[in-house]
Amino acid sequence: QAKLDALSTEKVENIEIGGRNLLLNTKNERSGTYNVSPSYILTEKPIVGESYTLSGWFKFSEGKLKRIMAYNSGGYVSLFSWTNNEWPYDEWFYFSRTFTWRNKSGDYTVNDTHVYIYGGASDGLLSYAKLIKLEKGNKATDWTPAPEDVEASIETAKTDAEDAAKAYADAKAEAERVLA
Repeated sequence: QAKLDALSTEKVENIEIGGRNLLLNTKNERSGTYNVSPSYILTEKPIVGESYTLSGWFKFSEGKLKRIMAYNSGGYVSLFSWTNNEWPYDEWFYFSRTFTWRNKSGDYTVNDTHVYIYGGASDGLLSYAKLIKLEKGNKATDWTPAPEDVEASIETAKTDAEDAAKAYADAKAEAERVLA
């Protein structure tokens, strides 16, 4: 019993939860024949050697190699590659993978600005991704937009409201001028 208690305590103490999405514009579905997304922009530089978790919803066309890969800025530094023949075809499935952040591979050093996600193989068949999240730690949490995405949405709504108010005021002034 003491060994089980110690193991349980160790497992709980080793959970790291980040929660903040470190990628911009990850809500909408993206598709491609190999590169599922041209890239997702990082909101901050991850720390080399630290644990991060990438999660999201994926779908493969019938016949596609069932593999998800992530690369750091430019496609030369692999963050992970994962193949699972149990994933369905033509249905959305949830996937998460914890990995150690790196920015060097052989002669390549990259600048930690983007994450590229690849699905399957370069075979001409489509793969899809949506609701992607990269967070610090080793536990995936529910999808949320990056705080910068929320701020951008608020700014857009504010600008739209200001434009509508100005258009209303201009139309009202023109109507008053015409009726005068």
